[in-house]
Amino acid sequence: MGALENGILLSHIKTLGSHSLRYFDIAMTWPGRREYQYMTVGYVDDTQFVLFDSYAANPRMEPRAQWMDQVGPEYWEDQTRICKNSAQIDLGNLRNLLRYHNQSEGGSHTLQWTLGCEVGPDGRLLRGYGQAAYDSVDFLAFNEDLHSWTAVDAAARITLHKWDTESYRAYLEGPCVDPLTVTLTQPDPKTQTILHHLTKKEIVFWD
Repeated sequence: MGALENGILLSHIKTLGSHSLRYFDIAMTWPGRREYQYMTVGYVDDTQFVLFDSYAANPRMEPRAQWMDQVGPEYWEDQTRICKNSAQIDLGNLRNLLRYHNQSEGGSHTLQWTLGCEVGPDGRLLRGYGQAAYDSVDFLAFNEDLHSWTAVDAAARITLHKWDTESYRAYLEGPCVDPLTVTLTQPDPKTQTILHHLTKKEIVFWD
């Protein structure tokens, strides 16, 4: 996809130094609320560029940076679909964690994800990272070799056999890095690239 209606203009990124693409996902329960809430926030470097909030009147991935106004409807439809899918999976994961810890759904609990990559001035991957935290305590982390996970507690250790490491590494080395690399190596302001969130369809904690 190279046309303006299908891409995202990243000419605002300066070519010097390293650059990063990060997504922060959170699934939450609140006292007195029967419905869970799911949010995704995306950043290029320190600039927020997208937001998804399941509590919105019409939950959709929405722009949070002016340069995202150039993106066509296909991008938003695709990213909204991915976020809604991720919301269902992460909310299910949060319920499973509540059951595992024998906790009530009526309390306040969170499942947080951080996923992203950093590239150098030459466009090469410097670091890829993925971390999960339950109630603000880390319990899973993707190792720097991008081939394995580290489980911090027993609840995490019993999940590792279900994780698709290949999908995470493929995302970090491909869709995460590619738009930053294209922008750094082809600084033509007409260059179009696409920022994508990871599809979490393979990820579950327990049956």
